Amino acid sequence: MQKRAKEERARERLVKILGSLANGTVIVEGKHDKKALEELGVDSVVYTSIEKGNLVPDYKKTVYLAMDLDKGGEEKATKLISKLLSEYKGYTINVDLPRSMLKMLNARSVEQICGPAKELIEVV
Repeated sequence: MQKRAKEERARERLVKILGSLANGTVIVEGKHDKKALEELGVDSVVYTSIEKGNLVPDYKKTVYLAMDLDKGGEEKATKLISKLLSEYKGYTINVDLPRSMLKMLNARSVEQICGPAKELIEVV
């Protein structure tokens, strides 16, 4: 019974996180990360599109940086934060929500979340 209640709380939290991400602009490292989030109903933008200046975050005021929990992800997040703060005024930058989602699903990279997320959503 306690396990079921814990799973339900985790499911509710995940659904809330995915909803928040869907209402913002999510930037990911690569196409596999993008595909994983799309399977969960969240559109995202690949890092290189922003880095090269080919894409501007849309009208949504919160930009979520969904980077992998490794050195490369941290470096990209730092570069993006600097770029967003200097070139795109008025946006809120959030790295904590995507990180908490990764940790919740025991994933080190965004591309690893799809299976565990679907399982959690379907189990309950």
